[in-house]
Amino acid sequence: MDMLHLANAVGVNDKFWVLGHSSLCMHAWAALRYIPNRIAGAAMLAPMTNPYERRMTKEEKEKTWEKWLLRGKLLHFLALRFPKPLSFFYSRSFLSGKHDGIDKQLFFLLGKKDEILVEEPVFEEFWHRDVEESVCQGSAAPFIEEPVLQVSNWGFDLVYLGVQKKCQRRGNLS
Repeated sequence: MDMLHLANAVGVNDKFWVLGHSSLCMHAWAALRYIPNRIAGAAMLAPMTNPYERRMTKEEKEKTWEKWLLRGKLLHFLALRFPKPLSFFYSRSFLSGKHDGIDKQLFFLLGKKDEILVEEPVFEEFWHRDVEESVCQGSAAPFIEEPVLQVSNWGFDLVYLGVQKKCQRRGNLS
C-alpha cells in the first residue's frame, strides 16, 4: 500500500509500471497482487524468490543457498520460524552504531566486480551515511520486514504472471 500512497502523493493518477531487481521484486509482485487496477505492468530483473518455497526442487534450493553466508541463513531461518527475536539481533549488531563495511553486513558472498565497487570511496561514504541514518532512526522494523517478507507465503507465484522466457538470439545489446 505504500507504493499506492506514494503514487497518489506525487500525482500519478493513471496506471504505472513497477520495476524491481533482486529482493525488491517482491514489492513488484505485491503491487501486481494487491493493486492490480493501478499497475500497467511490471519488469523484474533477477527476482529473489522465497528460499523456503515448497515447490522448489532440492537442486534449486541448493543453488539458492550456495552463496549465502551463515549469518544470512540464520537470519532468514529466524524470520521464518521466530521473527520476534530479529529485532534483538539487529539492535545488537547493525543498529548498535558499531558497523563495518557493507561486506560485513551482507547475507551472501560478493562477486569480484561487487568487491571492487564496495571498495570505492564514494560507495563507502554512501554506505556509512545510509547506516548512520538508520541508526538515528533507531528502529529495526524496516530491516526485519525484508527477511520476513522474503520467507513468507506470498499467496501468488511466478506462474500467475505469465513469465516470458529470456530471448535466445543475439540482439542489439548482446
